[in-house]
Amino acid sequence: MGSEGHPDGMVIVRLAGGLGNQLFQYAAARRLALKNNVPLRIDAISGFERDYYYKRSYALKHFCIEADCLPAAECYPGTMGRGRRWLHRQISRRRPFEARSHIKEERPHCDSRLLRLKVRRKVYLEGDWQSVKYFEDIEADLRRDLRLREAVSPISGQMAERMEGCEAVCVHVRRFVTSEKEGGSGSFDRNPLHFNLGMDYYQAAIRTLLQKIEAPHFFIFSDSPEWAKEYFRLGYPSTFVDHNDASHHYEDLWLMSRCKHFIIANSSFSWWGAWLGAYPDRLVYAPSRGFHNTVDMMPETWMTV
Repeated sequence: MGSEGHPDGMVIVRLAGGLGNQLFQYAAARRLALKNNVPLRIDAISGFERDYYYKRSYALKHFCIEADCLPAAECYPGTMGRGRRWLHRQISRRRPFEARSHIKEERPHCDSRLLRLKVRRKVYLEGDWQSVKYFEDIEADLRRDLRLREAVSPISGQMAERMEGCEAVCVHVRRFVTSEKEGGSGSFDRNPLHFNLGMDYYQAAIRTLLQKIEAPHFFIFSDSPEWAKEYFRLGYPSTFVDHNDASHHYEDLWLMSRCKHFIIANSSFSWWGAWLGAYPDRLVYAPSRGFHNTVDMMPETWMTV
């Protein structure tokens, strides 16, 4: 990684969102810390305090990540903390990028300034950082970091053995639910990227996949498994992976990565399932819409439909 890092250097990353989002945030910060040979720390508090809709929390504790969480006093908790964070952002925005101590993501595509940044102080990262370019040159390190700390359940282990014995294709069906009538919380999720992909996307991806492989077995993952069983019928050998509850979503991610090929949703969760896949000739199909930055987000070998 080069020479010893600056003695005052440190990277702090604010985690927020679900597991997939947190993995993007960690990966970008891990690369920045690794290239500068400085410590990486995690703010696992302030990004979740106001997550009223999804009620998410820190989700990386199940992985062998190379970072410790900061104590609450060093994060931005509560109303006063949000005020301090806002002030730090405003002060940093007036400085040249390389002199900022608080870096807020400004654009959906890869900001190459972050790749070149020399860390000579504490640098706090805030944003989604959803581009493979932020960490593609530390892939081996990330794969080591994202091993699970503990063994998976016997059911997951048996499912992985089934996947290894066939032409396993991971299919992720993300269902965005907004109203109580639809089975949701009654709150309204205003993110314009949160829409349900139609069967036309999945059918098109499957048609393309079938031109390249024979005898696929589809393993279907969904955050609404009962709904998926009722409405999602492919006409090919399929298995619905529904034995893990929300507290074991990291096992679902691990199982996704055991498949040979992938048809992902407009979801950072299945993005990481595909990225972590180890099959060298894997095929990955992603929707052409539903991400802030589809072009920068995808590895060059992945195909959009």
